[in-house]
Amino acid sequence: ISEAYKHGNPVAMLSVQNNDSGDGVSLTQRTANIQSSINACVAAGCTVVLIGAIYANNNSAGAAYFKQWRDEQLALLTGHSGYIEIMDAVADTSTGNIQGQYASDGLHPTTSGYQAIGSSIAAYINS
Repeated sequence: ISEAYKHGNPVAMLSVQNNDSGDGVSLTQRTANIQSSINACVAAGCTVVLIGAIYANNNSAGAAYFKQWRDEQLALLTGHSGYIEIMDAVADTSTGNIQGQYASDGLHPTTSGYQAIGSSIAAYINS
């Protein structure tokens, strides 16, 4: 992290998406792990912006785990300057699922998916 800062990258865009739900990691432990990453970035002199998760099915166990963590634990994190809910950029507004043109396999973003996510991040940065 400190090496990235030396090269003129004082902003760390930290993804809070991971596979913790499948690994049985508690919400509290997940929060502690993310807080440790934030602390390391801040100690290196970075401003931290948190980036949310992409999930294929709005009703899946993984989506439920992430949304529960976001709703109950996100506010407990300190040292970051904000949070970007990137799922909003690629979700079907009627189902909450990722739209097909943004993820051909239903989960991993396509080029247009990354462009939509990038636009969401750019809008946050420019606000």
